[in-house]
Amino acid sequence: MSYEKTFDEGVERLEGGDVATAARIFKECTKQKPGDYDAWLYLGIALTELQDYQEAIAALKECIKIDANLPHAYTNLGIVYQKKNDIAEAVRHFYKATKVDPADINAHLNLGMAYYKTRNKVMEAMFEFKYVLEHDDTIPDVWSSVGLIFVDLQKKPYAMYCFQKAEELGHRSERVHRMLLDFKFDGIVPKNPLDPAVKDEAFMPVKKDVLSK
Repeated sequence: MSYEKTFDEGVERLEGGDVATAARIFKECTKQKPGDYDAWLYLGIALTELQDYQEAIAALKECIKIDANLPHAYTNLGIVYQKKNDIAEAVRHFYKATKVDPADINAHLNLGMAYYKTRNKVMEAMFEFKYVLEHDDTIPDVWSSVGLIFVDLQKKPYAMYCFQKAEELGHRSERVHRMLLDFKFDGIVPKNPLDPAVKDEAFMPVKKDVLSK
C-alpha cells in the first residue's frame, strides 16, 4: 500500500472512531516519512483522543520542528494543555496560533474560550470573541459567552441580544434562559453589539448600562 493510501486509511479510521488503530497508522507514517507535518499532526490528534497527552505533546512539537509557521500544531497543543487543566500553557499556544495565522478563526475562538476560563482575562476573551463573531456569527457558544460578559459589564441590551442569538442557534443553558426571562421582565430592548453604529461603544470595557431607544 502506498504512503498516501496508508495515511488516508488513518484519517478514515480516526473519523470513524477507531482512534487506536488510527494512532498506530499515523505512528507508522511518521516512521516512513519523519518530515511529514500532517503525519505528526494527526498522530498528535489521535493521541489526544486516547488521552495519551504526553505523547500527543511530543508529536505536536515535532510538527513545530518541521514548520513553525503553521497554526495547527499550536492550536492542538493548546487543546492538549486545556485537557490537562493547564490553562496558562493552553493560552500561550492558542495565542501563538493567532500570531502565526491572524486569520485563523478557530485559533481566536480557542484563545477566547481559554481566556474566559481564567476569569481574570475576561476583556481579552471579549475581543477574541468579537473577532470570531465578525467573521462567523453562527457559533452559539460564542454569543452566549459574550452575553455573559455584557451582563458583567452591565450592558443588558447587548447581553439580551446575544442570549437571543445563542438560543436561536440552538444553545441551551438554564442560566442563560433564566437571564433572558429576567431581561424580558425588565422590559429591556435588545441591541446588536455588532451594529456598526454602536460596535465601538458596545465592546468598550466600561461598566455602563445602555439606555434603550
